[in-house]
Amino acid sequence: MKSIIGFIIVFSTFFSFAQCTLKVTIKGIDVNKKGTIRVGLFSEKGFPNAKQVIDGKVVKVSGNEITVEFKDLKIGDYAIAVVHDQNQDQKLTKNLVGYPIEPYAFSNNAIGNFGPPNFKDASFKVDKKLTSISISLK
Repeated sequence: MKSIIGFIIVFSTFFSFAQCTLKVTIKGIDVNKKGTIRVGLFSEKGFPNAKQVIDGKVVKVSGNEITVEFKDLKIGDYAIAVVHDQNQDQKLTKNLVGYPIEPYAFSNNAIGNFGPPNFKDASFKVDKKLTSISISLK
């Protein structure tokens, strides 16, 4: 009986700390605008505050589609925010009334009302060795 309990504890510990990879494909990039694609990975806490990003990738625009990978993730719920930083000022540029003038997107292609979507609408589950998602810039 002790060996069965020990096995269950070891197995559940291993499963809860399983390391996963997330592949994110960004589509709809305007290659004529140059710049960089900034991809932020978030947990619920802090989404989509750039200062609370879990991990981020910055890729120079080279085609109308790119794929980035986030490795060694724990099983859980995550969300992605993407900005095509055309002027390379390291942020989403907005006009005088606060409306974004650079292309952006969120996972699940979620949209918000008068601001970013909530985490629930943009979140997805990473629960296997490799998870792949696709996001289209707006």
